[in-house]
Amino acid sequence: MIEQVRLLGESLDVEKIKYNQNARETRENAQVALSNSKSTRYEMYTVAELINSQGIKEYQYIVQADEVIELSDGYYQHTTSLIETVAFLDTITPASRSFTTRTGDALTLRKILDVYIAEVRFYNDLSMVFEEGAWLDKLMTMKQYDGQSMSNIMANLFNGVGANPKAYFDDIGKMIVYPQFNSKGTT
Repeated sequence: MIEQVRLLGESLDVEKIKYNQNARETRENAQVALSNSKSTRYEMYTVAELINSQGIKEYQYIVQADEVIELSDGYYQHTTSLIETVAFLDTITPASRSFTTRTGDALTLRKILDVYIAEVRFYNDLSMVFEEGAWLDKLMTMKQYDGQSMSNIMANLFNGVGANPKAYFDDIGKMIVYPQFNSKGTT
């Protein structure tokens, strides 16, 4: 059971929570109500960790929106909407690319993702790595992405291995991306 939310390094007691876990068609999300002395809203994309009764982080989301209402002098209630961390990639639109070789050979998912990792690191100052596994060696044929967000590109690529992209930020701010395989997915 979730009892606290950690936002900006501060652990806050949760007054009310509702969340949608393991969604396949839509993104995982949550909404928490909490009260504190912070009069300003929590900014979009702030990392939020949901903490259980043993003090262990169970889930990580990012802030999607925050509504602040003053309860009394110097005390405020926040109704904070959270969304899964991979949604941060909605803010990034990499260069249009086509992944085909001169010989017509297919490229591995790893080679395609390495191109995006380098671009995102250079242009967006986001360090991103992928959880290792055989899924990265899957051959992909004729992939082309024109003006799409990084999250759409990732969803399309991960669909090729029967998975949804999931992510979290580690303690130093690096985004770790991993597959959540569908029931019929391969490993």
